[in-house]
Amino acid sequence: MLNLLDHPPVPESKLEAAACLRKVLRKRNSLPDVGREEFLMAWSSVSYLMPGLHPDESGHDDGGWPVGWRCLAAEAFRRSEAGQLRDSELYPYESARYSLGICNQRILGSR
Repeated sequence: MLNLLDHPPVPESKLEAAACLRKVLRKRNSLPDVGREEFLMAWSSVSYLMPGLHPDESGHDDGGWPVGWRCLAAEAFRRSEAGQLRDSELYPYESARYSLGICNQRILGSR
């Protein structure tokens, strides 16, 4: 896990992101009870694994969100409205940037 100032934690690999996401999704019926750091890591993992997803599109059928992940978006917005998440945490773009950077390095390195 990478920690950037004023941003949620960033997974260091797809394996770490998938594990964090699975762990929290198993608690989908009690997401409000998931601790802040654990939730942020799972939420950041969504952005890492699927950088093309936008949180604002999570409620739309054509937004690309897997149905099983929409509960995380709903919880993120609930926490944001309650003042429990900053904008940089609600929109964890650093995870997407990090993931895309790794992908670009692999593509450029394969030439």
